[in-house]
Amino acid sequence: MSCKEADSPPYVSKKDYGESLHEFGRPALWDAQHKDIGTTGFIAGAGAGYYQDENDKIPDYYSIDIQYKGKDSYPVYFSRDFKIEDLPEKFIDKKIDDIVSYDLKTRIVTFKVGKETYKYTLPE
Repeated sequence: MSCKEADSPPYVSKKDYGESLHEFGRPALWDAQHKDIGTTGFIAGAGAGYYQDENDKIPDYYSIDIQYKGKDSYPVYFSRDFKIEDLPEKFIDKKIDDIVSYDLKTRIVTFKVGKETYKYTLPE
């Protein structure tokens, strides 16, 4: 059965989260692009986060993640946050198709962030 047909998100013993740069207690908006990862029921997201209490449109951090499209929620299986100053110039303007790729045979999702790559193998 594919993940898309499952009633609940696939179980994994360990999800893969990097250090969060979001400051606890501060409301933020995530201006993200999303992309379906094949027919797996998972989606990849990438975009800048903005703190709402600053009342500006200057990005405060950048995030990538993988979520499962559940019925009532979208649990996160993988995430990484980046300081804006650590990203290549104009990186936040890239389209998600230029950042995320998926290998159907290995079930590996790859994010290319500047010279670095981040990989996550989707659960069965």
